[in-house]
Amino acid sequence: MKLFRNDILFSSVFFLLLVLDIVVKNNSDDILYRVITKTSLIILLLVFYLLNNKEASKKSLYVVITALLFFICGDVFFIFYTDPMCFGLGILFFILGKIAYALRFTNNHDFEYKQLVPSLLFLFIYMTIIMAFVQKNLGPYFIPVLIYLFVALMVSLFSYLRYNAVNRKSFWIVFIGVFFSVLSDTISVLQAFYDEDFGYHEITIMLFYGISQYLIIKGVVLERNPELESK
Repeated sequence: MKLFRNDILFSSVFFLLLVLDIVVKNNSDDILYRVITKTSLIILLLVFYLLNNKEASKKSLYVVITALLFFICGDVFFIFYTDPMCFGLGILFFILGKIAYALRFTNNHDFEYKQLVPSLLFLFIYMTIIMAFVQKNLGPYFIPVLIYLFVALMVSLFSYLRYNAVNRKSFWIVFIGVFFSVLSDTISVLQAFYDEDFGYHEITIMLFYGISQYLIIKGVVLERNPELESK
């Protein structure tokens, strides 16, 4: 299909759909429209991935497919976030999707554990600060949100560990995508559980989420072994 083979065409359609979803989110009371526009984004990425991936193993292929399916489920449940059960299931499916991404980012490349100390320290401080802002309002969601943030930050760590294990282009696209994911997650948690309203959250949460998913899948598709590329 030309749509999924042409980068410019696919990117244009994806981001137009992302803008449409944000517009529907903020201007339509019809939940069905939102379900269609939001899930279509990840479905587009899933088809793009299936047609363009160059995975070295079936395991990696299945892990990414599983991750995207989890995110589709999470997207649907989060649309009905006012229902506590749907909100909880949305968190669960997003946790599972992020775990799948973390598994995909693992590699056999050697690294020194002391290199992880600064990253782990930063991630610990970051999570502590966010939890300090929201912990009094979490109630029964304390453990799920704690796990959610922990898994999100572990995805960041595993994406960082791809450095030198994959080609630079793939590394940076995925890493930037994960950064946008953390931004989206941070705004989502603060908006849901902090006492003050965050300006433009109606736009930024979905915008950063869409950008992150696009960049992560794009980066994974472009992933190559740097040693093979240099030969």
